[in-house]
Amino acid sequence: MKKLIIPLALATFFAGALWYAFHSQIIIFSFPALAEYSFQQAQEKTISLYWFKDHQKITEKNDIIWPSSMPENITAVISAWLALAQEENLIDRRVKLQHVSLTANKNELFVSFSHTLFGHHLSIIKKWESIEGLLLTLKPLFPEMCWIRFLVQDAPLNDDHIDFSASLPVAPFLSIFNPVGSTAVHNQGVSTIVIHPFGDKTVTGKIIAQEFERKIMRQMAVKIKEILESTGKFRVYITHEIGQPSDREQNATFANRLAADLYIDLVGFESKKVVSEIQCFFPLYDPATDFWAKKRDTLSLTPIHKAFLKNCNRSLTACSQFSKNLKQCSEQRMIINPYFGLPLRRWVGIEVPSMVIECGMQKPEQVTQIACVIAQALEKTIF
Repeated sequence: MKKLIIPLALATFFAGALWYAFHSQIIIFSFPALAEYSFQQAQEKTISLYWFKDHQKITEKNDIIWPSSMPENITAVISAWLALAQEENLIDRRVKLQHVSLTANKNELFVSFSHTLFGHHLSIIKKWESIEGLLLTLKPLFPEMCWIRFLVQDAPLNDDHIDFSASLPVAPFLSIFNPVGSTAVHNQGVSTIVIHPFGDKTVTGKIIAQEFERKIMRQMAVKIKEILESTGKFRVYITHEIGQPSDREQNATFANRLAADLYIDLVGFESKKVVSEIQCFFPLYDPATDFWAKKRDTLSLTPIHKAFLKNCNRSLTACSQFSKNLKQCSEQRMIINPYFGLPLRRWVGIEVPSMVIECGMQKPEQVTQIACVIAQALEKTIF
């Protein structure tokens, strides 16, 4: 028995080493019959890759090897799109596709990347354009696929602005339509506005003109409050002080209990342009169904990320009217970008009409100018 110990130990060691080398693809076994069969099944296919440059959609044709299975096809398409995105400097880091998986009915896709697709410093629209380009690329190639979940190392992708906590529809958000609200927003009494400036005790945000985003957005919120309340037509509440923690669900509950006329989330970024930029967003998670008429005659429970549906049409109206008024009040002194509906984290638990206002600037002195224009546009929007 003792004589067998050394041969068994050596055999076990070499078997383990061989298995490790095979599992790590250090050693690859090739079977001619299977390789010939796989080669016959695969074919070359020309696909269209979409991305955005200077907010304009661009298409490029690309030839890839089209395998026989749907997961392999999706892997090939996303890998080609990632290579193009890195070549065009749309992604400022090295991102690899780890793996993809489909549900049994093949209508929901799970995609795991090695890193997030965008940098912390980018604006909301720049981040979403990366997602939109990938959605536009996948939709015509896999029409049966309805939903997609973005993961980073098999965990939900975490972003300060875009909500990746649930699956997103494989549908374009920026390319389908730019809707217009159906009715005007008017209030004959004193209007209540709740403003949530980005950042709190623990979250500093981006660096804007050598200052933290939370400080600049706080200054802007205070200035807007000062201007609006001086008219005697508004009550403006700021959700938290700069040294306090901020909780999205708590802010949503506060605004809902006040039955606020409008909930505003202020965010910012450092713009590369000399003049200031303003862009607003309304809540939208599914372009196909969110604006369908919904009856609420009976008591029902609504998921927290679907609370915005109660007033989604009023949010759209406020956003469209506000964007129109911004152009009039700015008098071409700043850039007013088009408004869009996006699935942002700010909508969690919000039932009252709401929108996100994102401001781009280069200098701290631009805060007052932007705040004045926003306040004037808000007054015209609600009165």
